[in-house]
Amino acid sequence: MNAEPPLLTALRPGTIILVLSLIIFPLGWHILSANEDELVCEICGEVIQHGQYIILDGHTYHNRCYERCLKCAICRKPILDEYVKDKQGQAYHPECYDQAPKCALCGDPIIQGRYYTGQSGTVYHQHCYDKAAKCELCQEPLGKGPVIRLGQHRYHQSCFDNALKCDICGFPIQGEYRIDMYGRNICSKHLHDQACCICDYPRIKTKLSDGRGLCERCSTTAILKEDQAERLFNRIKNDLHHEFGLEIDIKIAFQLIDQKTLFSLGTETEPSMLGKFLRQTKTLSVPILGDKTISEDFTIVILYGLPRMLFVSVAAHELTHAWQALHCRDDQSVEVKEGTAELIAYLYLEKRNEFIWMDRIANNEVTLYRTGFEKALDLYKKLGLNRFRQRVTELDRF
Repeated sequence: MNAEPPLLTALRPGTIILVLSLIIFPLGWHILSANEDELVCEICGEVIQHGQYIILDGHTYHNRCYERCLKCAICRKPILDEYVKDKQGQAYHPECYDQAPKCALCGDPIIQGRYYTGQSGTVYHQHCYDKAAKCELCQEPLGKGPVIRLGQHRYHQSCFDNALKCDICGFPIQGEYRIDMYGRNICSKHLHDQACCICDYPRIKTKLSDGRGLCERCSTTAILKEDQAERLFNRIKNDLHHEFGLEIDIKIAFQLIDQKTLFSLGTETEPSMLGKFLRQTKTLSVPILGDKTISEDFTIVILYGLPRMLFVSVAAHELTHAWQALHCRDDQSVEVKEGTAELIAYLYLEKRNEFIWMDRIANNEVTLYRTGFEKALDLYKKLGLNRFRQRVTELDRF
């Protein structure tokens, strides 16, 4: 009798199926089991046996479960635990909410659709930006920070603090503006107002008899009285002699006059005309010898109402013309005459640290005066005062 195979005799009833399975399915094949290859819905926990289902980032869901569940507005995955809601009622995973960019106005995450990015990189929902009140300067929403209100205009505190402001109305300056000679800023709203005849500041404090107006600053030191003006005039004449060697050994008549009278004394009628040197020569006609000068009268007239240091500048200029009449060539060019007179006035002001009025000379809008001054200044820097004074008596042109 043949013996039974050892393996079969060792098996218990029911184990033959397992052996057959190992024989039938090659190595690496797996029989489906409940805990291995079955698809389980992450929401309800049941096995997905048939019908439509969804796979999202490796997670599976019944289609019906996914459609009915609360989903994160950012990642669109089901929310199965704690969540955050925004003001619009949308839900988020806490980590999604924390990482999302937020609208600077409503504080809700910016998910999709139109949005606006400000100059500083701040982001807003487009609808929030469109409805928000804006800063007049940067045009970005005012938000929750401190706000400055001026009339109908509103500004971020920081924008207002850093803005250039009009010295008249105090509003931040936008667009065209002007700076007067004292450095005051004037916004476009005031550019067509009546302005001071000296500095162009459009606020008149004093009205002069000839129709000119002065701002408060210019009127404070304005020379209005003849005796006051003459004392100052004679002091300047003396200073020019001792400080610059400009000896004027002749009596000079002085007058303080209004604008209409000043303009009537010559062909110049531009507003920049502030004074004039007048020379009247009396001659005697002698047979054979011709005309002989028997006397000369010098007169200097200056416009009344000038601020003190502008009066000083004009007086120094016109007194230089008187010195030129006594010591320089008669055929000297106008450029040399005016340029030298402007230089002496400039140096006189420089000794007194009157930089505002020095700048007025250096930046004169009348080309002849400005270019003449620049050429005279160059020659003065090369030669020094004494040699310049001597040289200028001999010049006919620069």
